Amino acid sequence: MLKKILLAGASLTVAIIITISLVSCCFSIDFDAFKTTTDAENREDSIAQDTETETAETTADESTPLEKPELYLISKLKVPGQAIDVKSRGGFAYLTNDLGILFVVDVKDKENPKIIGKCSGINAANIVIIQGDYAYTSYTDWQRPKDEADDSEGTEVYSVCGFKIIDIRDKKNPIVVGDYISGSTGKKSVQGLAIQDDYAFLNSTRLFDDYAEYSESALEIIDLSNKSNPVLKGQCSIEGQPNGLFVSGNYAYLNNTYYDYKKGDYTGKSKFFTVDITDKSKPYIAGFCEVPGNSWSVFVEGKSAFLSSSKYDKENQVYNESMLQAIDISDPQKPRTAGNCSIAGGAWEIDIKDDFLFVSKNEGGIAVVDISDVLKPSVLTILNTGGNSYDIAIAGDYGYIADGFQGLAIIGLQKKEPGEGLIVEDTAENANKAPVAELEVFGDKTEGGFFISDNPVFFSAIDSYDPEGEKLTYSWEIDGIKLVEKAAKESFSTGFTNMPEKQFAISEKGEELAVNFKEPGKYIVKVLVYDGSNTAYDEAIIEVRDELMTIEPLKEHNFDVKIECVLTNNSGVTLKELKCYLRTPVTFSPWQTINSITASVPDTDQLFDDSWNMLTYLEFNKSLKVESGRKVSASIVSNVSMYEYDIKKISTENLEYEPDDEDLKLYTGEDLFIDISSPVIQAAAKKAAGDEIDQVIKAKKIYAYVASRLHYDWERAADRNYKFMDASEILKAGKGVCADYAILYTALLRANGIPSRVVGGIPVTLILGKKSKTLDIGHAWVEVKLPGYGWIPVDITQEQGFMKTDYFLNLATEKGTSFLYESQTMDWTSYYYDGFKYKWDGSKAPDSSKIMQKLYYSIINLDLTDLAVYK
Repeated sequence: MLKKILLAGASLTVAIIITISLVSCCFSIDFDAFKTTTDAENREDSIAQDTETETAETTADESTPLEKPELYLISKLKVPGQAIDVKSRGGFAYLTNDLGILFVVDVKDKENPKIIGKCSGINAANIVIIQGDYAYTSYTDWQRPKDEADDSEGTEVYSVCGFKIIDIRDKKNPIVVGDYISGSTGKKSVQGLAIQDDYAFLNSTRLFDDYAEYSESALEIIDLSNKSNPVLKGQCSIEGQPNGLFVSGNYAYLNNTYYDYKKGDYTGKSKFFTVDITDKSKPYIAGFCEVPGNSWSVFVEGKSAFLSSSKYDKENQVYNESMLQAIDISDPQKPRTAGNCSIAGGAWEIDIKDDFLFVSKNEGGIAVVDISDVLKPSVLTILNTGGNSYDIAIAGDYGYIADGFQGLAIIGLQKKEPGEGLIVEDTAENANKAPVAELEVFGDKTEGGFFISDNPVFFSAIDSYDPEGEKLTYSWEIDGIKLVEKAAKESFSTGFTNMPEKQFAISEKGEELAVNFKEPGKYIVKVLVYDGSNTAYDEAIIEVRDELMTIEPLKEHNFDVKIECVLTNNSGVTLKELKCYLRTPVTFSPWQTINSITASVPDTDQLFDDSWNMLTYLEFNKSLKVESGRKVSASIVSNVSMYEYDIKKISTENLEYEPDDEDLKLYTGEDLFIDISSPVIQAAAKKAAGDEIDQVIKAKKIYAYVASRLHYDWERAADRNYKFMDASEILKAGKGVCADYAILYTALLRANGIPSRVVGGIPVTLILGKKSKTLDIGHAWVEVKLPGYGWIPVDITQEQGFMKTDYFLNLATEKGTSFLYESQTMDWTSYYYDGFKYKWDGSKAPDSSKIMQKLYYSIINLDLTDLAVYK
């Protein structure tokens, strides 16, 4: 699920002249990055958004008249990264993500959507539109030339932008057949995209001057008669920065925003334009009118246009002035505003069925608006979701939501049993609407579906919301006892403190809770949400049990692990307002126990990423400045207990996974680089496992297969900037490093229906082999879930044998593949990465290549000679 604690990422090179940021289903230029800061958490609203329309197509979905919308969730489908944009037609949904992939999803069975094909390599894939046998996907891919920075100049950044044309006739193997490049050498971005007959319509903005002192925008019309060679037919200039775009008949309809480069913010003004496109070679603006500021999306129905708009409050992290505005376009040369209505939560994309608009919200969810009277549109119902709803597409009686980190959500538009779970807007003036509390529970489970004692259980209230968009505060209770975190945070027990039998950590914004229940039993966990006037709550009853010990301990070790990030500033610019994020190990019994953690600065907090991995957030004193030529460091020291061990031998001949085991769905599908649908991987998976039905023996045979096909690539290991490969590419290469071994083994396990996940962390034994007992790189291995055993770690890179004596002391700091996303995503700010974030003095951005960050892992109070295996 999407963690909204901070929509931020802190990579090891975070300062760049141009950054890509996310507000909704579109990515564009972050103007603030030109002027003052790379602070990702303050960038959520600082881009222009891409919006879209599409030519209507007949779908296979049944469609009945919609009389009283009552939305309900049918299913969700997770995809790697963030789902960005979606269209549905003919029983298939087409979904883009922020990692450059277009997915083809079979949605004929609404309760069980399945990915059946994908098209990779569409860097910065954004809007998707379906027409005929083709998908059209817009992109703005910001790039940095290699080896072009010198000592006197900052690193130049440029973009390649336009749209790809993808042949989707073969749903399992869609392929790119054309590419319209709007810009490839300067700082240019594309926003709205629309298709009509043999023409594409594209909004574009070009920035001039290294620090974006001014820009130039246009509506471009592209001839698509030759799909392999689309060409520009005509264009016209547009004021400001165009965002939404809808084409109907002889007119294109679009809106814009205005950005004040000196103040580094949007002006709060917007306009709506009608463009006459009768002559495709000579389009011209026919009319315009002023509309509410920060206007993003455009949708046209009959003689009315509808615009979404909202403004993001950076300080309070809420959307204000969020609304839907109707425009009378009966005379395209004289458009004028009609009625409007408020939509809390960041109104964004728009679709329609009958007299109802469906408006997605940046904070997650769909609002249904009755437009039977365009002078008085009104919100009827709201459905909240767990992600950020970047797009909504209606097909028949169903809606398809691109829901950010939550993936694809499929909803019904009208309940067969009306009323249940429906949020009805109170239209009485000045009525205060109570907040809605929603609680979800996550964590590894034993057979029978019970949570495991002395292992983290995660509780999320991120789905909670206030219908009026008020900021919520959160409080938590376990068995009626209110949880209060310690005031002194420089030392904590894996972040879980205060209650010995129920150690816990609360995230920075209070939306999330992690608890290690030491004792078996049933627990009532309650979250209370408060909007300043009203309180609501939700609760969950969970059962915790001891898990059968599946290891034979050989020797227990207690030692300290220091995780340190060192920043060296050689940029010529003074850095300030420093913050640092460090991935932090937590207890996973019996594999690792974290007794305490001490931070190098007193001001700390805990955060969780999308896979529930914990990071310690260290904030430095505001007075600290790092001048050019100076260094600064941040660190945590974990006191750890770990075993060298053997795995117990258990008879698994008649053991199988439980049919309702959630991990069978969560950890047997595709993920970034884990391309289990590849024919290469499918063939290898079948060859590796053969006809074996015992899951443990099958995992062992796959282990042997990978070990026999790969050898360690020392040259690749020496290149710290190597690019990750798909599992199929790794298999073809025949060599790799630890991440490659882990990716390939995970892919082959999943292709055989065995739940597995990539794990990253600190290789303690390997570090002990170093004279300094310090290493500047982490390690990757695999966790496999097997009947009778549960989750067990397997370090296949060592090639020491499957389930043999484990003396590696691999300390896990993150589970899942999110650490791989940074190399692919167009929006790294929505992910967490170890390292510093900072601002700087002056308006000129520093050269990030001159600001070096490095992680070090050191082992204290343990020597190689202490290991049982050494003796």
